[in-house]
Amino acid sequence: MVSSGKKKIRLNLSIEISGLLLLILISSSVADVVVLTYNTFEKNVGQDRYAFINFYWPGFLTCERLDPQYENLGENIGMADESVLIGKVDCEKNWSICKKYEITVWPTLKWFYKGSLKPKEYEGQWHVQFLSDFVNTEAETNLKIETVPSDLVVLTDSNFDEVVLDETKNVMVVFYAPWSVISKALLLTCEEIATGMKNSYVVATLDVVKYRDISDRYGITRTPTLKFFPRDDKTGLFGQDGANSTATNRELEDLPTLNFVTKGSNNNTGLYGVQ
Repeated sequence: MVSSGKKKIRLNLSIEISGLLLLILISSSVADVVVLTYNTFEKNVGQDRYAFINFYWPGFLTCERLDPQYENLGENIGMADESVLIGKVDCEKNWSICKKYEITVWPTLKWFYKGSLKPKEYEGQWHVQFLSDFVNTEAETNLKIETVPSDLVVLTDSNFDEVVLDETKNVMVVFYAPWSVISKALLLTCEEIATGMKNSYVVATLDVVKYRDISDRYGITRTPTLKFFPRDDKTGLFGQDGANSTATNRELEDLPTLNFVTKGSNNNTGLYGVQ
């Protein structure tokens, strides 16, 4: 027979655990990105707070690449500022909403001002730092998210030759268009590669819209395009075997160039077998 004292201890422990679970549940609901549907969209968006909405399609690699950055944004804003709603809409399940807002590319991020259902499209990069900077500008908030310093080199017309044509370095350049979702997804991948393999080579990016002269010089006609500039050949090599490695949504995960770079690094050979 269980004594009354033990029953009391168990009851108190049960209450404490229940309270802890409730706190976790509450904090999670505040921190998570809000899932919006046809029935809840206008009850939450266009009301008394700003709304930043991710219109996505399940299974798209580009959407999956954005998810961790967007969830990070949602968690931090949920804990720091209730004046901004971070939400997402599954366009496969809620096509009428996505059709209303003319969503034809996934993911598409749109910003809604207080009291308005007329959005502004977000056209920036997907790294959480860019997302939070955008929110801070639009909502006049002061959200600060700690991020690991980037090893990705941003190229301009003033530093391109210095970085890329340096004969002491192996360099991979991502020629991208800022409006392209494939480019945005690839930039996130390159962030990871640049950090994980910084001892083997330099990973750099060039905005072809801003620096058209440079992209024309290297024959860039589609984006994103990756070119290699190993130490012993600064002409600019396409892909693994000289093939254009421009990515499509379906090809992004198995991009030959990235597989080749990873394999080369694991074999300690660097780019194109150059030490």
